[in-house]
Amino acid sequence: MRVKACVRGLDGVEARLRDGEAGESLDVLRGGLRTRTATTKFKVRNWSGQRALTRGQGILRLLNLKIHGSKLRYRYSRQALLKLKGHGEWEKQYRVLTEDDVRALNERALTDEEKAERERLREAGEVTEEGGIAHMEDLVSGETHRTLSWIWYTFSDKETDDKLHEALRVEWCKAYSRSRRWREELILVEEEMRRTIEYGAWAEQRWIRKASERTVMLGSGVPINPVVEEGVRAYALEQADRERRTCERLRRDWGPIRARAAQYLAGEDISGQGEIVVEVDRDSLRWAEALAYEREEVENDMYQ
Repeated sequence: MRVKACVRGLDGVEARLRDGEAGESLDVLRGGLRTRTATTKFKVRNWSGQRALTRGQGILRLLNLKIHGSKLRYRYSRQALLKLKGHGEWEKQYRVLTEDDVRALNERALTDEEKAERERLREAGEVTEEGGIAHMEDLVSGETHRTLSWIWYTFSDKETDDKLHEALRVEWCKAYSRSRRWREELILVEEEMRRTIEYGAWAEQRWIRKASERTVMLGSGVPINPVVEEGVRAYALEQADRERRTCERLRRDWGPIRARAAQYLAGEDISGQGEIVVEVDRDSLRWAEALAYEREEVENDMYQ
């Protein structure tokens, strides 16, 4: 149908136009994202007061609309290219642009939990959207893991300037620093887990020893009443049993996590492994808090 209705070679001309339009849309999109980052930083450092903040919100709103327009233009151009050329090598340069891909160098994609919170706030009317852009400045969490969007790996000739390369180098240094902090944090958490379990085993043996050590009244040297001695012994053995069961539960719950951490620290690839889910028992948490309190009280009043 295209051959009969169109001038010969018209589809190739349109394909070249759509190719240029897609590349230009990505250029404008990246420029808008960089401008938004710079404007946000300037706003945080320099703007104060209701009037200045209101004006700043208006500027950011215009930038978000520009970014949104570039995003829609790119999607339209890519869809046209797909109809003109079909699937091919060009898709490596012009990939599918999702909402998570439209983010600046210093921004990260929202997690599933943040997306659910975003949807909840939108339904409650606490999120304002203009042109498809959601303003979610309060929904910001840690950035232990972050990967750059693919749009920052594809450049046009006019965009490969010193400023862009400098921005990429800065982000690489940040990513490297986050990776080092993540490894350090992993080592510390694993050591805390190990020490918690070791302390529980030590406390169990200590309570067992205490069960037979108390034979006289503190400070008087008078032999303890047999009834009191039996109660003290029963209490000490009960505490030893609670420490033992706590250690067993921690070994069971933390075992898969510590094994995964050991794989990561050994340099093994764990990217293909699934998530580890640990069920949190609220009764166990309350019991652990009570146990910690009893440890401190009993050791201060009875066995010091």
